[in-house]
Amino acid sequence: MKQEILSKLLSKALQLWLRSQVSHISTLELTIHGTNQQLLSGEIPQVDLAANQAVYQELYLSEINLSGKNIKINLRQILQGKPVKLLEPIPLTGALTLTNSDLEASLAAPLLATALTDLLQTLLENHQGLQIPSQINWQQATILPRNAEAIAANSLKLVGSYSAANSWESPSKSSQEPLITASRSVNHEDTIPELKLVILQTGLTLIQPHQICLTPLSINFSDEIGEISLESFILDLGEDVEIQKLLLTKGQLTCHGKLIVQP
Repeated sequence: MKQEILSKLLSKALQLWLRSQVSHISTLELTIHGTNQQLLSGEIPQVDLAANQAVYQELYLSEINLSGKNIKINLRQILQGKPVKLLEPIPLTGALTLTNSDLEASLAAPLLATALTDLLQTLLENHQGLQIPSQINWQQATILPRNAEAIAANSLKLVGSYSAANSWESPSKSSQEPLITASRSVNHEDTIPELKLVILQTGLTLIQPHQICLTPLSINFSDEIGEISLESFILDLGEDVEIQKLLLTKGQLTCHGKLIVQP
C-alpha cells in the first residue's frame, strides 16, 4: 500500500475518532508523520493536530494546537472498516486557548458549574461556619492580565447569581444551627425572587506542573456575608496534566504543556 494512500486512510480514521470524542468542533486539521513501514506496523511516529471552536467534556476551547508521538493503534481492524482504538496512552504536547466567551459557555454547562460551586463549599467549609447558596448560576467570566482591576499579575474573575429566597446548605452538612442564613421573603405574591451576586476573583500561579495555586483569593456575596478574603487554595489537576506555562492576556488564557490521553 502506498504511503500517501495509507496516510490519507489513517488521517480520515483519526479525524472520525477525534470528532467522536468532542460534542462540537468547527475546524480540524491533522498531519501524520512516518514512513510506510512504520504506519503499516500500526505505529504513528507523530501526529500534529490543529482545531478551532471545540467542545470537549463541556469545556469550550477556541484554539487547540497539539502534537502526539509514538501513537499505537489497531491498524488491522481499521483496514477492516472498524473505528480507531488506542493501544497505549498518548502523550500530547502543545497549547490550548480559552477566551472569556469560552469560559462563560463552559460555566453554563453542569460539569464546570457544579465543580465551581463545590470549590466554593470547600473554600468556605471552615471559615467561621458560613454557609453558601445551594444553587449558583455562574454566568460571567473575565480573564485579567496585570492591570488596575486585577488583584494579581494573572487573575480570573467569575460572577454568579443566586436567589435571595434560595435554600442554603452547609458545606459540612452539619446539623448545627447556621451562623448566617439567607433572608426569605414572606410575601407569597412575589413571583420573581430577588437575585444576589457572588463574585470570585483570584490570581493564578503555577507551582507544580499539575498544580495551580489560587492566590490571592477573594469571594464577595452581595448580602449579609459580604466579602471574604482567603490566603490560597491549591487546585490539583491530576497526574495526566502537566502545565509548563500559563499565559493570560486581556480576555484570553493559554495553557502550554502536556496531556496524557488514556486508551
